[in-house]
Amino acid sequence: MKWFYNMKIRTKLLAGFMLVAALVGIVGYVGITNIKALDASSTKLYEHVTLPTSDSGNMGIEVGKINSYIRDMIIADDPAIIAATGDKIAASRDKITQLSETFEQNILDDEMQQLYQQFIDSRQVYATELEAVMALARQNQDDEALARIATTGVVGIASQAEQDALEKIHDMTVEEGKELSEANDNQTNDVVTTMTALMVIGVLLALSLGFFLSLVIS
Repeated sequence: MKWFYNMKIRTKLLAGFMLVAALVGIVGYVGITNIKALDASSTKLYEHVTLPTSDSGNMGIEVGKINSYIRDMIIADDPAIIAATGDKIAASRDKITQLSETFEQNILDDEMQQLYQQFIDSRQVYATELEAVMALARQNQDDEALARIATTGVVGIASQAEQDALEKIHDMTVEEGKELSEANDNQTNDVVTTMTALMVIGVLLALSLGFFLSLVIS
């Protein structure tokens, strides 16, 4: 350490300040890195949980509307009302398609992809049966149409299968949200612990350096 004692006071001070600056830089770098990691986690939670949960919920609403519309279409006798109700069904079906495509873009794992495919398959079956019932409704063959949309009818069974598949998707999305939220909480706690430790270490080193320089300079 004799070489350090032989340094000029200006050099000693400069070296001390550079060391403090390095400590501040390290703390800042770790802080920025952790902030970016938290931001990425928050984005993932929003894009892959919040949005899909909203999409699956809205799809469920549209499925409920279709079930209501098809009954209205069957019991209606006025061709204009039947046609207008059919248009409402088509609009809800289109909205479900748009929501499902957006949902698929945010799928994270194979298990969710399998549930999504089950939902798509059930939609295709339901669509075929729904078109047949809508054709009966346009012909005012109400009894046969009502029998098909009953719980034990082909449309009723297909509709329930679609709703069950959608419910599984929604439930799994909520569960993934809980897991990601817990992971984010743990990550936040780790960041707080790390930053606190680094700040304490930085303060202690700065104080130690200041004390050391004061002894050397004096």
